[in-house]
This record gives sequence, structure tokens and C-alpha cells, in this order.
Amino acid sequence: MQDRPIPIPLTTRLDTVGHWLAPLGLRAILAWEFFESGREKLLGQNWFDQLAGQFPLPFSLLSANLNWTLATWLELLGAVALLLGLGTRFVAYALIVLTVVATYAVHWPTGGRASPSCGRATPSPTRDTATSSCRCCMCSCCCRCCCAVPAR
Repeated sequence: MQDRPIPIPLTTRLDTVGHWLAPLGLRAILAWEFFESGREKLLGQNWFDQLAGQFPLPFSLLSANLNWTLATWLELLGAVALLLGLGTRFVAYALIVLTVVATYAVHWPTGGRASPSCGRATPSPTRDTATSSCRCCMCSCCCRCCCAVPAR
């Protein structure tokens, strides 16, 4: 008599898929948001010169050009790493720091809106105003990436 494999119930299969599909969806949304922000910095002009006095320590000790370069490449490379699941916790922590600094230096002084000095005096066709001002939501999503993904 031939041995047949025991069929796995559908709920067990769905539960297994859910363990990697949900974090992948969250990482994809975060990766898109940060990549778009980094792309706009990469293709735009450096407006950090106008905000140099508003950055918290230790970022206020660095030049505006260095801050611009660090923020741009952290957003671009961090987005790719998040999407691929490489160094997820480290990248998420770094993006949390970036988001907190951006909130402190750019968004809080203007009451939560993007500062007109940040190059978005006219609305960007690729960005939604609600998305660009939802920094707290992005921080909480990054925290979810830090805490929920098992260390490998």
C-alpha cells in the first residue's frame, strides 16, 4: 500500500503564509514612502541650508550638505533593504531616527505641514500631502518592523 502525505488544513497554510506576507506588505509600503522621499531629494535641490539651525544635536554639528547626502542615501538604500528584508531591524531603527529628526526640524515648526522651504511650495504630483505629513504613522510602522520580525 502506498503512503499518502497527510493533507495540511487550509487554515494552517494561510497562517503560515500570513507570517511572512503581512510584514512584507508593511515593508513594501514603508519602502515606497522612503524611496519616494529619497528620490525627490536626489533629483531636487538641497534646501537643508535653510534649516541648518533647526536640526537637533548631533546633526546640527554636521554641514547641511552632509546631512542632505546622509538623508538621501539612507532613504534610498534603506528602502531597498526594507523591501528585500535585509537588516530590517537596523534599517528600521535608522529610519526612525531620520523620521524623528525630520519631524523635529521640518514638520513641527510649521504645525505638521511640510515646510515651504523644503522644496514643496507647489504640490508634487508624485506625493500625497497626507502621506508626507504622517510622520508618526511612519515611525509606528518602523517600530513594528523592529519588534515583529524575528532576528535571523
